[in-house]
Amino acid sequence: MSKLTVRYYYSKTSTKAQSFWCDNAGLQLNVSPWYVNYTTNVVGTFYDDYLEISFKEGYSLAPGTGSLNMGIRFAQSDWSAYSGFVDNGVKVFYNGVQVG
Repeated sequence: MSKLTVRYYYSKTSTKAQSFWCDNAGLQLNVSPWYVNYTTNVVGTFYDDYLEISFKEGYSLAPGTGSLNMGIRFAQSDWSAYSGFVDNGVKVFYNGVQVG
């Protein structure tokens, strides 16, 4: 998981600071240990035109053994509405190479 990053691309006209929260994250597995709480390992970093979600601690998730479910959110630090917000999509990277 530490080699995985998810980028959410968007544009906005505001220059206000932003905040990120991971309310919950868990690995739902079909093998023992069945569930791994991953909330404290999720990191959100803001760049000019995207939010990058990465993971602090490595966990090896073999193909077909489960999935990662996350409840995340972000907002301008003063909770005001975004101005000129445009959703530009999501890209997934593994070890720096785009896979999705």
